[in-house]
Amino acid sequence: MTDEQTATIREMNDVCRQQILAPQWMRAYPCTAVHTQGIEAFSDDERYQIYKTVARFSDFTVGNDPHQEHDFGAFAFQGHKIFWKFD
Repeated sequence: MTDEQTATIREMNDVCRQQILAPQWMRAYPCTAVHTQGIEAFSDDERYQIYKTVARFSDFTVGNDPHQEHDFGAFAFQGHKIFWKFD
């Protein structure tokens, strides 16, 4: 993959992630978010906090983003490890 292709993927992932809470019609790209039953088990307010944390995530390093596509992250939330992934 070329550096330009990687940069395009990274930009699209960043935009989708940052707009995850915006209504679909306001998003720059047609992104769809889905979550597991584990995330569904949280309350609406807790899910909102999780999605907001994903939207604001910026802790990308060589260790957690080796391909520099900003397509994966993890963080702690109320004693749980939350993982997110963009495909």
